Amino acid sequence: MNSTLSVQQALMCLEALEHHPGLSLHHIARQKGVPFADCRALLARLEAAGIVLRRESGAYHLARALAEFTALDILQALWTPVASRPAFQLLYGPARGAPFVRTLQAAGRTSGAVMGAEG
Repeated sequence: MNSTLSVQQALMCLEALEHHPGLSLHHIARQKGVPFADCRALLARLEAAGIVLRRESGAYHLARALAEFTALDILQALWTPVASRPAFQLLYGPARGAPFVRTLQAAGRTSGAVMGAEG
């Protein structure tokens, strides 16, 4: 998604919520002509930043009046990297965890029974 386009689409989604609080994701996407997947991704970022709230019913609302948000608030919500995956992830299981277990064993930190790996 183009960053300029994503900002425009996010502003259109926020405008829809300002005029019609409680819209569903489908209604926002359809009303503003934003592709559903893009709308979902944008609203997820805006929700994570505390700009919009999603109710249990699936309806979205602005956390406060749109005029109270700065351009910087919205840009940070859209452009800040999402921490969806850890930078380092241990792999578990007999095939993938075994090299790590052997490394720990070599360092004298664990026995062969850890993580179900066989020496």
